[in-house]
This record gives sequence, C-alpha cells and structure tokens, in this order.
Amino acid sequence: MLAVPADLPLIAVGGGSEPVGHLLDRLLAHGNPAIWERRSCGQGTKGTRLYDWTCLPVRLADQQPAPGHTHTVLIRRSVTDPAEIEFFLAHAPLGTPITELIKLAGLRWKIEENNAQSKDLLGLTQYQVRKWTPWHRHVTTVMLALTFLAVTQAALPDDNDTAADQGKDCQPPPQPP
Repeated sequence: MLAVPADLPLIAVGGGSEPVGHLLDRLLAHGNPAIWERRSCGQGTKGTRLYDWTCLPVRLADQQPAPGHTHTVLIRRSVTDPAEIEFFLAHAPLGTPITELIKLAGLRWKIEENNAQSKDLLGLTQYQVRKWTPWHRHVTTVMLALTFLAVTQAALPDDNDTAADQGKDCQPPPQPP
C-alpha cells in the first residue's frame, strides 16, 4: 500500500481497456455519490478516524501485477472537507475486500507514531547532515535501536504474569537452622 499522487498515470480503470488520463480526472468523471462508503480506518488520538472510501481496479503503465494479484487504487475522502482526497495504490490478491485495504491504509499512522518515537527517544533528528554516508549510518542505527526496543518490549511478560510470579522470585532463600 503506497500513497500516490492524484496525477498517477493510468492505462485503464476497472475492466476497461480505453486509455485514461489521470486518476483524479477519472474519479471526477465517475461523479456517482453512491461509490463512497463511510468507514473507519482505526482509532486515532481524537477518536475514530472516519473517512469516505472507494476503490477502483486499475492498470498501470509498465507495471504488471503478480499472478493472482491486481492493482487497486483506494481513494479516501475527508468527511468534513470533501475536497480533501488521498490516493493509495495497493498490490493485493484478487478479491481482497475494501475493508482489508482500508485497514492496511490505516496502518500508516502506526508507522508515523514509530517515527515520532524514534525522534523523541533515540535522537533520529539530532544529526547535522553533511554527507550521505554518515547520515545513512545514523538513521540505520536509530532504526535498529527502535526495533530492538520494540522486540524487547514485546517479549516482556504481562503485568498480571509478573504479579503472580513475584512472590516466588522475590522471597529470600531459606536460612539454615
């Protein structure tokens, strides 16, 4: 799932074979309000993130999908400002429901949260870039450290497990008579 620009050049939309201009042109030509469905793509800091969504199978120039897969453009429109539209290109197995594509598009926020953590906790932005190689080493080291912290945190026992075992582990050894 990749965010793509509105001027993504397409060969065809849907099952058609007629050449198409840009993605936004095709969407505006569609003009049918029934193509949109309101769905959530997950929870945000301000509550449920609701948007209007639609998707269209597309054919791209010089890019064939893998066998059993298709290219689909997922289109997200703001509920409060319908002029605010985002486009995502998915390379997914045939028959993937739109709900699954929406869920994948919603994972973008998790990635942005991880980037914010790496900036705050590990100093991702605390480097004065002068050359490509040192910058690349710094960013790679920070991302490896963030991965290590995430894996370590995931391996920690739950609080309930710790409380149940705490009495056994924290008791002093028996004293000889």
